[in-house]
Amino acid sequence: MASTVAKNKKKLSKRVTAAIITVFLWAFAAFWFAPIFWMLSTSMKSTTLAVIETPPQWIPNNPTLENYKIIFAPSGGLSLIKATLNSVIVAVSTTLATLMLSVPAAYALSRLRFRGRMFIFWMYVAVLAFPAVLFLIPHFFIINGMGLTNSYLALILPGLGGTFGVFLLRQYMLDIPKELEDA
Repeated sequence: MASTVAKNKKKLSKRVTAAIITVFLWAFAAFWFAPIFWMLSTSMKSTTLAVIETPPQWIPNNPTLENYKIIFAPSGGLSLIKATLNSVIVAVSTTLATLMLSVPAAYALSRLRFRGRMFIFWMYVAVLAFPAVLFLIPHFFIINGMGLTNSYLALILPGLGGTFGVFLLRQYMLDIPKELEDA
């Protein structure tokens, strides 16, 4: 009899714990999804209503898709599709070019033994200590001097000299066993 009561208490305790966890997870999900819902709700309001509406409403009275027409229309001054395409072109080309330059450098710094190897590595690490913003003005003057302003190359070329890729790949290659390379 006592064991039955203990089992029932244990089942009840598990149910209460499961209910508390479920309520907590639903509250967390609502907290996480609220900004996304607010963003979508506000995007379906008119521009003036989205800014000056007091008190703000979660669900718009007269939802409109006019804002989406503006950002996707090429005549709106800035086309979201063109901006996204530009971002993809710059990101993919910078990533591929950086890999083509960083992998051989990282391999040389991790596997080859030559004089000055550690000095070169520590120079890479020293450059990582400086914030990237510090190099914006010199990069601009160099790109402007080359006549590359307002081009994809103006965004791609400064990224090619990044030291983080070499550093990260070197550290990764040091963890690969030498025997695997010999095999």
